[in-house]
Amino acid sequence: MHLRSIDITAAPQPDRVRLVGELAYDDGTTAPDSIWFEFPQEYSNFATHSSDPWLACLLPYAVYRGENLRLCRPVDATLLENALELMHVWHRWYPRRSPVRIEAELIAERPTACSAPRKTSALFSGGVDSFFTVLRHDVGSVVSSSPVSDLLYVWGFDIPLSNAASFRGLHTRLRSASERLGKHLVVIATNLRECLEDSGSPPDKRRIRFRKRDWGCFYQGCALAAVGLLFESVYSRVLIASDLTYDEFLSWGCHPLTVPLLSTSETRISPDGAGFSRTEKTAFIAGSPAVQHSLHVCWANRDEHNCGRCPKCYQTMLTLEAAGKLSAFDVFDSKRLNLGELKRLFVNESYDYMYFEQIVEFASQSGREDIAKAIRDCLVTSRGKARFRPLVNWLSAQRVLWRVGKAIRQTWYAERL
Repeated sequence: MHLRSIDITAAPQPDRVRLVGELAYDDGTTAPDSIWFEFPQEYSNFATHSSDPWLACLLPYAVYRGENLRLCRPVDATLLENALELMHVWHRWYPRRSPVRIEAELIAERPTACSAPRKTSALFSGGVDSFFTVLRHDVGSVVSSSPVSDLLYVWGFDIPLSNAASFRGLHTRLRSASERLGKHLVVIATNLRECLEDSGSPPDKRRIRFRKRDWGCFYQGCALAAVGLLFESVYSRVLIASDLTYDEFLSWGCHPLTVPLLSTSETRISPDGAGFSRTEKTAFIAGSPAVQHSLHVCWANRDEHNCGRCPKCYQTMLTLEAAGKLSAFDVFDSKRLNLGELKRLFVNESYDYMYFEQIVEFASQSGREDIAKAIRDCLVTSRGKARFRPLVNWLSAQRVLWRVGKAIRQTWYAERL
């Protein structure tokens, strides 16, 4: 895999520019990719001249494809050393993903492109974790002597580039939240995920692409870090909100163990919030008007709305209800929260089990045993259903019985209410 060139070009919007990397592959059959990051024109003088962000975002794809990574511009020595260690972590998590060779010159001397004091930024999606990070590192906080000044939102990671209407809706909410919080919102757009991930449309069978689940499990942290590294001369520290806690030992794309390995000698990439559970974070942010009017936790439809039906929406609504704050949130339809219906929800993923079990404890401590009991019943029912899933999958594959299997799946294994 070879990053052949990096250029800054004009974007379709007159006040924005794109940093474009041309990527070629070693297999001789895969067509080259043109990957871009788009940002406000005022940042064009501060965009890095190095390959640092490209090393961060392309390394997991090179490992996934099993190709060495050649970069056309120099990289930071610290990042290169960290990247070698990061690949060893991945290999332990995913034994099929072996380390590859990175071919790049080292940066001899760093140019100084920004005369103003360097700042702290935070990747910001408008979710529980990112709001917690921003509020925790606010002005006057004892947590950090350098409060967050800029919020980096990325269009193309959660909301697809093709869904401009949903992006505009969410952008309006996030801009309002950033103004309430006294922060500067910087919108970056990128086709990185669109280029490297299987879209579900008829694919080129010769091309190796990430699966959708690889985003969370493997390369999300690298993609987020790359966005922060675009502006190394501006940001001395970039915060990435952790969705895991220190005692959750999952192989995960935004793991507190791996995120710091994306740092350079100039910019520290820091995981944040891993010392707090999701319920603790939700309770912490629940009183903020900015959060109440802008919180966005749902990616079931990959748009700007909270569906109120998926596990993530239900987890958030249950926690807010236990905290006595759900009615203050106009981003949720509180009428959708039905404890009697919760048993129908099939909990499939291990991390969803963990989050629901956290809510059981929080609800019990908050005196909402009705919520705790409803969740316990849901988890017991889900474990029972899981034992029959292989049989249902077998029925669904039979010529005569496939309709029976389909009906059971729709009734028993609903992952949205």
